[in-house]
Amino acid sequence: MFAIFIVFCLPSQRSGRYLLEAMPALAVLMATRCHHVGRNAFVLSLIAVLAVVLPLGWISVLLGRELGVDAFPWWHWPLLVAVIGFAITAIIKPRWTAMCAAPATLGVFLSLSSFLSVFNAPLGVFDEATQQATIGHVVWVPENFRSVAELDRFLLPRAVVRGYPIDWKVPDAAIRSPDDFIVIQQPMDAPAPEGAIGSRIDLTSRHTTQQLLDMAAGNVKKHLFCREWVVPAASIHE
Repeated sequence: MFAIFIVFCLPSQRSGRYLLEAMPALAVLMATRCHHVGRNAFVLSLIAVLAVVLPLGWISVLLGRELGVDAFPWWHWPLLVAVIGFAITAIIKPRWTAMCAAPATLGVFLSLSSFLSVFNAPLGVFDEATQQATIGHVVWVPENFRSVAELDRFLLPRAVVRGYPIDWKVPDAAIRSPDDFIVIQQPMDAPAPEGAIGSRIDLTSRHTTQQLLDMAAGNVKKHLFCREWVVPAASIHE
């Protein structure tokens, strides 16, 4: 199992699902040996819970300011408060520490799921009018990694989706047609591009080192959230 974690740390491009093979063995070890684990290890786990949920709450506030708190499920905010309070209480009360570590960790996943739900329909998908307008048309989608455009084949199921490198800003005029559409990523608070017919909100990924440093300095909203606009290629002026 240790070897799996070591191998996981080597690639520059990795995903948490690569560790799934180690999870059954880890579960058995935890079930059979947890009574040998010292309290400090469980305290560290609870601190890790707080290290995830507290920033998640802050990011939720940033997004709520843009979209309104009603964009989240009604139980999102009580859940965040409950998980934070539960973890702090478990740290303070020694008798609770070991038995509360696992439920607190579950609370992290519930909080993350609640947060990500805002990127589902209706805010996280293109509306029916946009889907209708792109039927049979080529739609160019920015890609920061190979096959990212596969997602847009579900978002625009009857369009011909093609990817272009995100560094291009827009696909080259030599490869696109005036009848095509282009998906353009903009900051959340940026105005709609000229001719835009629809949009959705998205959570960005695969940030550059400079973007990560900028987010660490406090500019989280600028790099973490975006709005994707569908724009007719004919309206693009380079």
